[in-house]
Amino acid sequence: DQPSTPPPTRRPTYPVRNGRKVTDDRGDYIFCEGELIADRYEVRKSGPLGSGAFGIVVEAFDIQTNKPVAVKLIKARPKFAQQAESEAQLLRRISACDDFDSSRIVVWLDHFKWGSHECLVFERLSQ
Repeated sequence: DQPSTPPPTRRPTYPVRNGRKVTDDRGDYIFCEGELIADRYEVRKSGPLGSGAFGIVVEAFDIQTNKPVAVKLIKARPKFAQQAESEAQLLRRISACDDFDSSRIVVWLDHFKWGSHECLVFERLSQ
């Protein structure tokens, strides 16, 4: 009897766009200024507005509305995707009940999946 060898650990694979990886090994989005997310949001600046356990937030320009926005790109991991979906559901409920912008929270604009990242789009609060 020979001891069985454990199966190899499977590492997630991430998409490549124009020969460039868009997700690192931790599941974070690797951005570059000028990249167009979901054919609508053009990444601005060379660094993120913020980052944390969830992923990163980048400044972008909405080419449909001609307004600056903040795009929160969630880590490309199932548990983070589930959390992003819960956050989007909560934001939908708040938005549906907030006819006069009385909730005094950041305005949520969009939610979509881009590659392996859940994305939430918000108004850009400061320049």
